[in-house]
Amino acid sequence: MKKYVLGIDIGTSSVKAICKSIESEANVAIEPYESYTVFGWWTAFKKVLLNFDLKNVIALGLTGQIGTYIINKEDVIHWSDSYGKEQLDEIMDKFNKEQFLKEIQMNHPRLISFPIPRLMYISRKYNFLESIMMPKEYIVQKLTGNCISDNCSWRGLYNFKEKKYSNLFMDYIGIKEEILPKIVNMEEKGGFVTRSASVETGLTEGVPVFVGCNDFYSALIGMGITKENQVFDLTGTSEHAGVIVKGMNSENALVCSPYLDKFVHYGVTASSGASLNFNKINFGEKDIDIHSCITKNPPIFLPYLNGERAPVWDCNASGVFFGLTDKTDKELLSYSVFEGVVFSIFSILKTIPSFKPVTVTVGGGAANNEVLNKLKAEIFSSDVLLLEQNQSSAFGAYMIAAVGIGIYTSLDEAVKINCIKKKIIKHDGQFSNLFMQRYEIYESMYPLLKDTFGKFRGIK
Repeated sequence: MKKYVLGIDIGTSSVKAICKSIESEANVAIEPYESYTVFGWWTAFKKVLLNFDLKNVIALGLTGQIGTYIINKEDVIHWSDSYGKEQLDEIMDKFNKEQFLKEIQMNHPRLISFPIPRLMYISRKYNFLESIMMPKEYIVQKLTGNCISDNCSWRGLYNFKEKKYSNLFMDYIGIKEEILPKIVNMEEKGGFVTRSASVETGLTEGVPVFVGCNDFYSALIGMGITKENQVFDLTGTSEHAGVIVKGMNSENALVCSPYLDKFVHYGVTASSGASLNFNKINFGEKDIDIHSCITKNPPIFLPYLNGERAPVWDCNASGVFFGLTDKTDKELLSYSVFEGVVFSIFSILKTIPSFKPVTVTVGGGAANNEVLNKLKAEIFSSDVLLLEQNQSSAFGAYMIAAVGIGIYTSLDEAVKINCIKKKIIKHDGQFSNLFMQRYEIYESMYPLLKDTFGKFRGIK
């Protein structure tokens, strides 16, 4: 009888699950949230399980969104909320780079969703704090009764060298360690499915639950990105692009944080997913002829619909079409959105000193978009590698649990066996000069519009 392992991603818009045995292909299910609440997350989690025969599941691995915090098991501050801006400014003024590197082994990025600014906001807002956790940890607690997480989900507050939350920043935030989840390594058990959770979910009582890691790191594992110099582009609500490096790089505005026994040097956008959805709603999903569009001088698009993170870090930034004419049609506008999204990723990759355009592995929800992949191959001047499985975060959670239960001896073995190449899109270079001329205009637009963005957002 086949034994199955479940990998489940508590994502930003839905729960994604993969059920797989060593011998079988992955069975995938997705369940959107009815609400972005603890009830919504738990309901979607239970619904996604209905797609599988659970009696032969021997282990469950979890991953999930970070930057979303559940206070006292009820109130929720979402990753996209604006709370914490003043606190972020405060810690960036109060502490220097050397202190951050010593305490959390990374520069603190200009992200208000990271633990320190968000927990500072929470500690100052709430008079009573019983618990603070993220959605993945809430699910672990519902299944096992234990509030347990992993060190990677709490990067930015966790001291990887001392293997505990940073004393310096915990004291500055002013909260007690007891209200945060206990920290274990990603391949460790968070506990076992309880009798009450078994009745509610259909999972067998006693099945081990592995805590996994944050959705970004889990996706990298699911894409087979574990070796130095591997370049990746993880699509999704936000798009992460970067490279695995041997040591810490603190010399630019991107993020470089501990990952496995190395570091991941990357940037993240704010609006890639929103831009693609905007494109779908307004211009449709018809095929785009890249070669035809690029020769018609289409508009240039800044994909800053929800502001932008790397490399400009400006929440006031807005989306812009530049170069509209009376000949601009829906196809050219659609092309412009695709190109703008790829330009935003290229602006991150070209900031990384160790980026070498050879092969970029893509994963996540938009990994099979042919237009995006062709544009990436041309604009990155590299080949683009697609994998058989693009539900990368859930797949990474599956592999972590499979290692934890002993099916594989290591993550390297799990990656080697499971991360199967599907297709390589080759770079042909026919319009390289044209793309780079357009990118130069794209790159020049934000500095020219920066002050105007702020004035526009300030209109009452």
